Amino acid sequence: MNKLKALRLKVGKWILDKSSRSNNPQSLEHPKSFLFLRQDGKIGDYIVSSFVFREIKKFNPLIKIGVICTKQNAYLFQRNHNIDEIYLVKKRNILDYIKTALFIRKERYDVVIDPTLSIKNRDLLLLRLINAKNYIGYKKQNYKLFNFSINQEQLHF
Repeated sequence: MNKLKALRLKVGKWILDKSSRSNNPQSLEHPKSFLFLRQDGKIGDYIVSSFVFREIKKFNPLIKIGVICTKQNAYLFQRNHNIDEIYLVKKRNILDYIKTALFIRKERYDVVIDPTLSIKNRDLLLLRLINAKNYIGYKKQNYKLFNFSINQEQLHF
């Protein structure tokens, strides 16, 4: 990673990585909605993680499942009958990320899950603006926004 990119990520984290006022870990006992961040466009990751949507619906069919993805990988999610809402973002378009986040914010998701290994500033901004009650991430223990982090080594989240 070049030095400018590293500096940009560090400054972005310093500005955007704040703990959400609405974080309430107890709401994980009976969540009514999950939002997955899946705009990375990896088909293999979708295939490996697609069982999660099915298992959540098996546990409780009334739980709402939303997915944030790009137009390029939307086809992976559109035919999955376990996903209730799909939110499209234009990759590398910060204004679209903001607009989408403010729209999603109105849905009041209980849990947002970010399975990615690294997080970009635009993703951090998107997550922060959504203002969910809980944020779960993979290896996100160094982020204040995430109140739960899965840290054990795994091939796939």
